[in-house]
Amino acid sequence: MNKTLRRIENILASIPCYPDAISIRDIKDVLAQKSLLNENTDDSSQMKMVRRLVKEVCEEYCSIEEISDKHPKHYRIAEKHPHPSRTDVINKGLPLEVIKPHIIEMLPYTLRGDAEHIFNAVGAPKNKNIKLWKKSFHYVQHEFQLQAPAYNKKHFQLIEQALLDKKNICMQYKTREQILSTYHITPLGIILRFPNFYLIANKNVDERNETNEIRTFKLSRIETLVPEFTTINDTSAFNIHEYATQDKYFSGGTEINLVLNIKTENYAHLLHENKFNINQSISEINGEFTEIRATVKHSDSLEKWLFKYAYYIEVIRPLELREKVINYIKKAQNTYRLN
Repeated sequence: MNKTLRRIENILASIPCYPDAISIRDIKDVLAQKSLLNENTDDSSQMKMVRRLVKEVCEEYCSIEEISDKHPKHYRIAEKHPHPSRTDVINKGLPLEVIKPHIIEMLPYTLRGDAEHIFNAVGAPKNKNIKLWKKSFHYVQHEFQLQAPAYNKKHFQLIEQALLDKKNICMQYKTREQILSTYHITPLGIILRFPNFYLIANKNVDERNETNEIRTFKLSRIETLVPEFTTINDTSAFNIHEYATQDKYFSGGTEINLVLNIKTENYAHLLHENKFNINQSISEINGEFTEIRATVKHSDSLEKWLFKYAYYIEVIRPLELREKVINYIKKAQNTYRLN
């Protein structure tokens, strides 16, 4: 870890919780004791550097409050807020060391190094919980997963820099039909739909004619990325989290009133134990079927889930979704030449 990150880590660790507080001068002394100050600079320059880093830490963690009526300024973690550098609460649950490989795999490539450092700092090898769960816990994916496609890791860095600098990108992209096309885009963010990463971007008509047509590009199909000029698109209103929860392909879609019939004898427990949501209702129609009602988002993953369990779950409503499942079953019969 470089010296700046070590300074920030020690500044954060030095700030006490309410009602205690620490002065900017005492924070400087903490860094001096750790040999994290430049001894070739005078006291004024060192204080300037400490003030800048403390400001960065305060901007990063909203739970830190500045007591400006004291001189010099004092800092503390606000009342009823946990200390952001404390991990004792986390270690009481499933130790992070156990699930580290799965979380690291889900992060953008440029964040994996920092995440590794955080996990290494949190997961003490002598912790008895970690030893226990390394021996007694195993993670298994519920759904069968194909291997993640290969992608150019440098593309993560280029996208990250373009997002930071608010620049457009010229991209060569290979479609699923293996046709190579050139796009001028304004990157907006990245979504992981495991195991695939997707770049969300504004697709521009040409180099100078900006538009707001939002498109999704699979990272593994990107051939080249070249940074361009600063974008004139105003992307400040775009929220990647809202987009993901509203887009049908990811986890969104319009809300529907779903009504299902499920075979009671062997499968009714499925939605008794793992519910659609807390508001779902379950009622037995007769000895053979149980009716499930729930308001859910009509997403791509919902359709695939219903296709998967079509042999014992019948969609009653909405009719449009019922027809879609029926057509899926017919296509499957054609594939196996059962007609």
